[in-house]
Amino acid sequence: MVKQRWWGGTKSAIALALVVVGIISLLPRPVQADPATAWYDSNWKYRKRITIDYTKTSGITNFTNFPVLINLSSDADLAADARDDGYDILFTSSDGTTKLDHEIESFNGTGNGALVAWVRMPTLSVTSNTTLNMYYGNSGASNQQNATGVWDSNFAGVWHLKETSGTVIGDSTSNANTGTPTDDGEGNPTVTLDTAGQINGADGFDGDLSSHINVSDNSSLDLPTTGTLEAWINSYAFIVDDGIIHKGDSEDFSDEAYSLQMSGVSNKVFLGIWSSSSNQSLEGLAVLEQLTWYHIAGAWDASGMYLYVNGVLDNSTTQTLTVRNTTGGINIGTQVDLDTPLPFDGIIDEVRISSVARSADWIKTSYNNQSSPGTFYRVGIEQRPGTWDSYQDSSHATQQDTFSDITTQHIAYMYGTNFTASYAYRVVYWNQVSGTWYNRQTVDVTATSGGALGDSSNLVQHTFGGADTSGDWHATVYESQSYSPSTYNANDAYIVADDNSYTGDFAFHVNTSAIPEFPGVLSAIGVAGLCAAVYWRFRRRRLAYVKV
Repeated sequence: MVKQRWWGGTKSAIALALVVVGIISLLPRPVQADPATAWYDSNWKYRKRITIDYTKTSGITNFTNFPVLINLSSDADLAADARDDGYDILFTSSDGTTKLDHEIESFNGTGNGALVAWVRMPTLSVTSNTTLNMYYGNSGASNQQNATGVWDSNFAGVWHLKETSGTVIGDSTSNANTGTPTDDGEGNPTVTLDTAGQINGADGFDGDLSSHINVSDNSSLDLPTTGTLEAWINSYAFIVDDGIIHKGDSEDFSDEAYSLQMSGVSNKVFLGIWSSSSNQSLEGLAVLEQLTWYHIAGAWDASGMYLYVNGVLDNSTTQTLTVRNTTGGINIGTQVDLDTPLPFDGIIDEVRISSVARSADWIKTSYNNQSSPGTFYRVGIEQRPGTWDSYQDSSHATQQDTFSDITTQHIAYMYGTNFTASYAYRVVYWNQVSGTWYNRQTVDVTATSGGALGDSSNLVQHTFGGADTSGDWHATVYESQSYSPSTYNANDAYIVADDNSYTGDFAFHVNTSAIPEFPGVLSAIGVAGLCAAVYWRFRRRRLAYVKV
């Protein structure tokens, strides 16, 4: 039996309480965590749940060790509650305690809380939503990042091109394939760091013959049988055979290994690979436009070559070459194996080299995540640890009662009071019997702006049917009427509008006998055998939830 709060036992007392609620400002209680999801560490004061939309993934097979981009253009809670350096930011799996590897590319802790982070998901489901938690709010925390852990052994090099100054271009993998931006021979840089990119900072290349980033040779960059080259590009002006990612440094092709570049003057993507005795190439079909961001990728395996533009297969061909190992390094922003280098004129962001041939589904999902991170996942409201409890107006006298009397399946609620903007949401009422939760009722609600608590237009009643409804109850408010949960998940209680414009009052009633009548004024409501009544209010980025 679960002890619950309710307003006094007489109809008149109930009616009076309901009327008072309509005229007294309700003070919200702190957001608290659902005990069904453990808290990582009490030293971390806050967390947010991030739900990845599986419909934005591709394919039928779950991904393993997939690096997910978390890109928040601003977050007032992070700005207010996280350390300025972001050291206390960490991520866990859905259980709330299993820490995930992450890398912070940038964090504006002294400004608007903007965050760019990469999180390695051990499993990213393509059939159901994947949930993770972002914790913060520990002023004494050391740096929680494990940047190299985000990029598994299949990544030969990952260059975010995030540097704002200096002469070192960092590689996020454990291979430490750092790069060096070139100059014109007189100490003047020819690569513009800290250029606005697709994801965060990027590097600008001016089309000059000496403008590129050089990465010294390393055995991790030898890709004899399989490989993938990826980058985001935005061209100022296509030249001829503009080099983007290239391995080699000779003038006669003797040290050539692989290249992802533009093709001739056709403005199409080109992939080339070289063996010790021959070479093979593949030209794309899509014609790229200037001053437009594109995600391009070229991959090969033992039987074929593949080109992708914006996550879509652009062209493919068969091939049987073994790519040779060379002593030449990686060049980003040019192809330097000829008498005259072939530079790129534009911006390059997020360069990656993998030692495996990434699948079409992997590349499509990466593109979806990086091109529109705000639709790839949903970020919940700020939560705090504590006891899960009814969210109830503390200004009214309450008493404890055991909530176990519901046998005739009646429920009613009122909503939409004092809302500052219209909003559509879904309410699901769950009931636990003998350890199993049942979806007893799903109700779609559209709250309208304005209105008083007693407005009859904002009063709704519903009747359950059939099943035994004794035991524990749980009311869940969802921010979308399109979401149809098939199984009970206490964590879903945190899915609710966090837009500051949606605020308002909400009342919930469960009745043990006849459905109450609504004559149009709340004070005249006749509630027969009321067992529980709980009010809650939506407030600035704070969830109102209830277990009755």
